[in-house]
Amino acid sequence: MQRMDSNPRINRYSWKTPSPEQAQFDRDILPSLRKDWTLRATSHSPFNAPNFLLFKTMFSSKSLIALLCLPAFVLSASPVPKIGPRPLTTGSFAILSSIQNQRVDLSFSDGTNNNAVIGFFENVPATPNQQWTFVPTGAPNSFNIQNGVAGPVFLSYPSAPASGPVLFSQAVIHSTPQAFVLNSLGLGSPFFNILLPNGLALTNWPAPNIGQPSPLTFENRGGSLTAAQNWTLVAPGALPQDFRKMHRVLTIPELLEIIFSSTDELANARAVSVCKTWSGVARDTLWRDVRGLRRLFSPLAPVKRWSSYYEFQRPIEPSDWPRFHAVASRVKHLTIDKSDDRMFREAQLGWVSTTRPTFHILPSLTQLALSTKHTDEFMFSAIFLHSSLQRLVLRMPDTVLPRRFFPEVSLRCTKLSYLDLQMSGPGRTVEPELTDMLSTLTNLKTLVMPCYTISSSIMTSLSRLPNLGTVRTPCFTDREREDPADVQPFSPVLLEGAFPSLTELTCDTTLCDISSFLAAKFAPGNLTLFGVQTASIETPLSVFECLTTLVRTCERLRFLGLYLTIDGSGRNSDENSYSLSFKDLCPILDFPHLVSFELTHYRPLDITDDDIDHLAKNWPLLKFLNLNFEPVIFDRPKITFASLASFARHCPNLGHLRLYLDTSPDGFPKPAVPFRMLNSLAFGTSPIQSEDDCAFFLSEICPLSCKLEAKSRWHEVLRRDVMDDTDFAVEVQARQTKWQNVRDMLPRLTKLRREERERARELSHDLERKVQDLAGEAQDLKLRLKILEDFRVLHQSPGHFIE
Repeated sequence: MQRMDSNPRINRYSWKTPSPEQAQFDRDILPSLRKDWTLRATSHSPFNAPNFLLFKTMFSSKSLIALLCLPAFVLSASPVPKIGPRPLTTGSFAILSSIQNQRVDLSFSDGTNNNAVIGFFENVPATPNQQWTFVPTGAPNSFNIQNGVAGPVFLSYPSAPASGPVLFSQAVIHSTPQAFVLNSLGLGSPFFNILLPNGLALTNWPAPNIGQPSPLTFENRGGSLTAAQNWTLVAPGALPQDFRKMHRVLTIPELLEIIFSSTDELANARAVSVCKTWSGVARDTLWRDVRGLRRLFSPLAPVKRWSSYYEFQRPIEPSDWPRFHAVASRVKHLTIDKSDDRMFREAQLGWVSTTRPTFHILPSLTQLALSTKHTDEFMFSAIFLHSSLQRLVLRMPDTVLPRRFFPEVSLRCTKLSYLDLQMSGPGRTVEPELTDMLSTLTNLKTLVMPCYTISSSIMTSLSRLPNLGTVRTPCFTDREREDPADVQPFSPVLLEGAFPSLTELTCDTTLCDISSFLAAKFAPGNLTLFGVQTASIETPLSVFECLTTLVRTCERLRFLGLYLTIDGSGRNSDENSYSLSFKDLCPILDFPHLVSFELTHYRPLDITDDDIDHLAKNWPLLKFLNLNFEPVIFDRPKITFASLASFARHCPNLGHLRLYLDTSPDGFPKPAVPFRMLNSLAFGTSPIQSEDDCAFFLSEICPLSCKLEAKSRWHEVLRRDVMDDTDFAVEVQARQTKWQNVRDMLPRLTKLRREERERARELSHDLERKVQDLAGEAQDLKLRLKILEDFRVLHQSPGHFIE
């Protein structure tokens, strides 16, 4: 085996001069945190770059929670047993550090003079290079510490036996014995210091990275290095036991789980070595979420990475599986995505399938996300499906036939509650298999399906699922794969008791079909969220009828979305036929609980400021509103900035507003009415005349936290269609650029407006105080005049005399 310290790529023990970043850290930061901690910027300093990064991580603000628990690493007991009355001269011992649970280890069992002595975790079974014998020298508490490998070789330092510098030097072994003094820390304490005659103490430094050894050096005794200089003894191969009580707060698993979930992997890996109480919780945190097969299979056998694939360096053996199961039972979430271009070959995955001793290799897995583009890995992942799986996300590669995978899901995932399915091919090609699979998932609560996949037969099957509460479809993205004809006509057969738990539904069909669906006798009447996107060019009548049907069927509706702009075909239609008026939309005012409404259409809405004011007065609970703020036909809008005053006045909870309006200065309301809770504002493709005027007006009504959005929200299909027209694309870009300028100016102007209001308020308060002072003085003058007048009258009265 190659010596670690001879490999130039991982030269662990060639101490380097500190970098400028390290020197600044040593000089300015670390002394204030650890005043007694002595750092030396010399060629022998153990703070090489990896160690420096580790200590920087320990004291960074990102690891603040871990830092609060740092005393537990230092002061809590590393689990070791007492030797009892056994004398030091009765055999070999393992020397154990009070931190990191590491043992004094002769690197690679190499007995060559000046080979490194390091701190490392216990070898199982016990090996001679971690066993030490104490040979008395005749002086009080003085011993030569001999290693268990053949030699004999003893613990020493590089310049021994000749005189030379010792401070900061690395612990090594040497054929010439070196005397050490064992200094007990007190009566009954299992700890002691290992001291050279000159008083320097053997010190254990933190490991630079997970699984790497720790440097052992000779340092000045005490200060912040005290814990790293404490050692105790255990019998070789003995199991550690707790010898010092930890604070009870740091033994509560729920609290530890919160702490470990807030720290990084390195801190959690170190926590594994603290004690048995922490080890289990830290391991659970480290292995709860696993991304990629490479990390998952790394405990099973060494994995080698090539340019385009992974492979095991050796065949999987039966003895490998107990080690894998120790961490596999902790895996709760597994993600296999397309972020890694490398894959495991089919033969390598076959080793896992054929050698596994149990049917389910991840028995605690509750969430599986598959979005890999490699067919072999995707099909192999069926091995992770089991009855306790609750969430499943499938992004099927183009080369995988969905009908091959659906039966596996039906057979193995009987308790599945969440399914997100995305396929590469048209839904009509797998409609029978998909219908059969969904009918077996009786515990399903949430279903996400590709656009234009939920056909009549699939919806009929879903209506019988007793726990289904949410059915969603994403936006239209690909005309080649998502064909509206796949779901037409849409006429599910609903029986009594259909959709007993459904509260959220988004689907893809025509408004005429959805109106018929909602008007059926057993239609879902408990909907609180409903959305529909249609590829057809809908008439104002169909919109009115759909809204009217919704009002009758879904009285509890809170969120409503009508997405009537799918592609660019509407730009070529009869422009005088399909504009929606307020009369077509007025049924929305009959929803008593509606808080969110979205509407997209090809043409600007035919509504006025008065219509908006009427709508706002009837919508006091409104929180989100999108009134077609990005039409693709640029007719001049009829609503102006005056509509903003209506919303600000009548909708106090409004947080998000998107409108297509006329921004001419003539429409600015006076006085301006500010919003209370507005978080975002967007005007889409609205025409803009003066950027400065718009920015000044908006700064009067927008809170400081409000964000003006100036980016188009068209989905990709619509964007590609409308941007093919060069003149149209130039006009859109020009309008967006102007709104971006307004967006950039708005925060500064809003802040200035706020400061002006505060100054005006202060001036008003000062003026009121002065007026009150003047009123008081005037009252005082009146009182004085009254007294003088009374005195004059008294002086002129008959019989008046002055003594």
